[in-house]
This record gives sequence, C-alpha cells and structure tokens, in this order.
Amino acid sequence: MLWRCAAGLFEDATMEIDMEEALELAVRGNASAYDAQHVVLARQLRTVCVTEDRRLLRAFPAVARTMEQVCGP
Repeated sequence: MLWRCAAGLFEDATMEIDMEEALELAVRGNASAYDAQHVVLARQLRTVCVTEDRRLLRAFPAVARTMEQVCGP
C-alpha cells in the first residue's frame, strides 16, 4: 500500500530531456551521456544536481553541488 502511494506521487513527473544538449555537455565536460542528462534536467528545473562525483563537480560547477553544500555539515 505504501509503495503504491509513493509511486503515485511520481506518476506524472516525467520530463523530456534535450538529448542533443546532454550529448554536447557530455563531450564538453568529459562526462557520460547519463551524467550529462542529470545536469540538463537540473538546468531545466532551475535547480542543482546533487552529486558526490568529483568529476561532475569540477566539470559543471554552476549546477553540481555536494550533499554537504546543499544540506550543510
């Protein structure tokens, strides 16, 4: 029951990602297309991408943040 309730919260929460932008970011940031999709999504939602991946943090400093940066120590 709880699982169905939680899943229902995300039912209509899908978004299209600009894959061309993701691939361009992947090449430019030396990241995987998968990781770049998260960066594109964060940009689209005008929020940050929370990650502990140091490579992503260096490649996308305008969008990528650590958990500590978001939540505090």
